Amino acid sequence: MSFIKLNFRPGVNRDQTNYSGEGGWFECNKIRFFSGFPQKLGGWLKTSPNSFLGVCRQMWNWVTTFGDDLLAVGTNNHVYIEVGGFFYNITPLRATLTTPATDNCVDTTNGSKTVNINVTAHGCTTGDFVIISGVTGNPGGVPNTEINTEHEVTVVNANNFTITVTTAATSTTSNQGGTAIVIKCQISPGYASTTYGYGWGTSGWGSFGWGLGGASPVNLQQRDWWFDNFDNDLVMNIRNGAIYYWERGSITSPSTSLDTPAVLLSSLTGANSVPTAAMQVLVSQNDKHLLALGCQPYGGASTDFDPLLIRWSSQDEPQVWNPTNANSAGFIRVSRGSNIIRGLATRQEILVWTNSSLYSLQYVGIIQATLPSITGFSTASLNYALNAPAVGTSFPLTVQASAVQGRVDGASPSAGYIGEYKTSGQQNVAITGAGAAVASISLTPGEWLVNAQMCVDVTGAFGGNAYTIMAISSSSGNLSQPTAVNRMTYAIVAVGGQGAGAGTIAGYRVSVASTQTWYLNAATSNNHTASGSISAVRIA
Repeated sequence: MSFIKLNFRPGVNRDQTNYSGEGGWFECNKIRFFSGFPQKLGGWLKTSPNSFLGVCRQMWNWVTTFGDDLLAVGTNNHVYIEVGGFFYNITPLRATLTTPATDNCVDTTNGSKTVNINVTAHGCTTGDFVIISGVTGNPGGVPNTEINTEHEVTVVNANNFTITVTTAATSTTSNQGGTAIVIKCQISPGYASTTYGYGWGTSGWGSFGWGLGGASPVNLQQRDWWFDNFDNDLVMNIRNGAIYYWERGSITSPSTSLDTPAVLLSSLTGANSVPTAAMQVLVSQNDKHLLALGCQPYGGASTDFDPLLIRWSSQDEPQVWNPTNANSAGFIRVSRGSNIIRGLATRQEILVWTNSSLYSLQYVGIIQATLPSITGFSTASLNYALNAPAVGTSFPLTVQASAVQGRVDGASPSAGYIGEYKTSGQQNVAITGAGAAVASISLTPGEWLVNAQMCVDVTGAFGGNAYTIMAISSSSGNLSQPTAVNRMTYAIVAVGGQGAGAGTIAGYRVSVASTQTWYLNAATSNNHTASGSISAVRIA
């Protein structure tokens, strides 16, 4: 019998039946086609002989200025940093139990590998992890090294929990271990996977199969971590949870830092108004602002949470979140969607997805030293969202009138506004000597005075060092004695004869706690006529 050459078409075709697809492939597993021929897929390559605990949900790799190649690994119950194939546990701590509460807290039972730890009000729950150190005396014949390590606990009651060791105790003992015992209690683990449903029902099987479920669904979300590096350091948060910070340190070797757990961002020196919870944190690397996407509102209760609010820390100060005239901290709320799904930093912008829209977050910058940063938002793309269709309208927010096209909360523009930009209008005013007010504007809470501009027409000849200046102030007129705290002068014309000049104070920020009138004042070394305006924008 002669051999017949069989030619098979590359690729898998399941749109046809086995019969009609003759000469092709209908089903396969773990293969790929290379140069028209099937080839088995390669397997996984183990990068380290060491292992870690939990289901990994997030990783973040960064290289420090010291040359450290660090990989953050977030699981449902731990946070590690991998260096050179070793996993260092930096899981944040819930509490640290020390003497006298932990004095001689070890109990053993003859023949048992279960060791009891008796500490009043330990606060643990079953499944928590603790790190024990300082045990001495080999309690009940159990080696100290088997107790002085990390353990998963089983809670007996409010004052006792148990751990499991490798060596069975050779005697029954109570209150052993010494007086230098330290128990570091890590934050409680999260779920390895998401569980959602209404249950199997109650009262037996029910009349229709499994019965009816409960009125409220069971929604157990898996533990997700978000990581980003702030320079050499690591900033992280649990999804919709607390924000933590791990400091690399300033010495060449990271060994000390790798043995140090991450801490709450709010515990850093100088911290203020740090959100108690955030959906996601990430760093705007170009300008060094730490952002919280979906978080506790500024000034809100610790349990408050706005899923559409974006807050950012002061520049180069990840622990400072209280917006003032002296820093660049701030916040803004997007209007489309029910909640922010995630953010992603790109080369020149940060993309923020809600469940119905995609926004582009860009840092506009500090226009003048007295003006904190104003951050702009615009819808980057229509009909595109993360796992959902999108609708949205562009509304970049900056301090320029031409760029302000709507309110940041999506509501209709207020009466008297063009978008949300407000101006005083212009008028001609005769100015002599110490000067007078050229224009004025009434500010209400939620409005920021942002710029002023003025034109002058010098009516009389004068020579030498002639000048005209303008300033924004909460008082009217007289510039010879500038007493207002928020005052800025700007030279606009210096001529040796008749002429004209113009000047602008741009990006000048003033906000008020109650309705207050602010003025654009002018002064000159000679008589002139001035025409000017002062403007404000609503951003809250």
